[in-house]
Amino acid sequence: MKKIIIPLVTIGILFILYTVFFQPSPSSKTKEQSAVATDSMDASGNDTVKTEPIDNKKPLKEVITTQESTKTNKKGLSCYQRYSSRPEWGGIQKIQEDISIDISYLYPEGNSYTNMPVESLKSFADSGDKDAMIFYGVELMQMAALGLSSLKRAELERQHRVEEVKEQRISHEPDLEQFNEGVEYIHRAAEEGKFAAFLEVQLYHRILAYQMKERSWDEEQINGSLATSHAYDLLQQEIMKSNALFVKMMSQEKALKRRIWRIYPKKENHDELLKEIQREGQLKFERLKEDWVRNRELKGQEVYPDLIGKDLESFTKAMIRDCYSD
Repeated sequence: MKKIIIPLVTIGILFILYTVFFQPSPSSKTKEQSAVATDSMDASGNDTVKTEPIDNKKPLKEVITTQESTKTNKKGLSCYQRYSSRPEWGGIQKIQEDISIDISYLYPEGNSYTNMPVESLKSFADSGDKDAMIFYGVELMQMAALGLSSLKRAELERQHRVEEVKEQRISHEPDLEQFNEGVEYIHRAAEEGKFAAFLEVQLYHRILAYQMKERSWDEEQINGSLATSHAYDLLQQEIMKSNALFVKMMSQEKALKRRIWRIYPKKENHDELLKEIQREGQLKFERLKEDWVRNRELKGQEVYPDLIGKDLESFTKAMIRDCYSD
């Protein structure tokens, strides 16, 4: 029976929820290590993650750091080392768990969702399981954009047949109907409280734009996909505007600029193009925002949730100042 298996070497392609929040501590190295994620391009031409080691013998929370935690103080301590030792850090982790998915999928053995037959995954998603909605939505977007299921991609990469993965991608025509179906599942999960799920839509629209370029789609369609990615970045910021730390953690502004350079390496007006895409993205964001407000109000739920609260306010302000200031 068909199963979804998420390979750790390409985990950044499948899920960036937690690689946006965290990346492994540079000091965590053992003989038994597996790879996760930051932003670059893999052999198949997709957004992926630079690999760093994770110690499989420790709980993940002991070996992860925030993206900006390379900033150190005079004692050489990173932001993560300084802030994770404080009692308030547990509250931040709890919020992350609530708005995204259980990071146990990063372990080699995966979790119940990554080892579930795809038909069962869809059934769970359709029955209201929020995590299943994210996993299934990502599977649909990946198939639509790249033409390979997680299972097939994992099989080829385990056999070191990366060129076949690349050839499959290059020959694949994106399926926009299937892609948008995946986006709908992500929307459902986000509207039920998995607010970080929209990061997936941002990532996959950038991947989709690259694939469109490879298949010689016109620039209007390519740029439209990039604009949609930007629109979801704005929507994510809007939803989380009462939670400044998470806005900083989840911003994808730099990723959009990198993608434009990669799609159009010979263009001379990258900055002008970026502004045009951002303007179109702003218009799309306004429509997405209207839908978000309407759907949350219909559910009787808070439109812009305050997740941080007063108890963590001073802690998060200090962390923004120390870890995310220019």
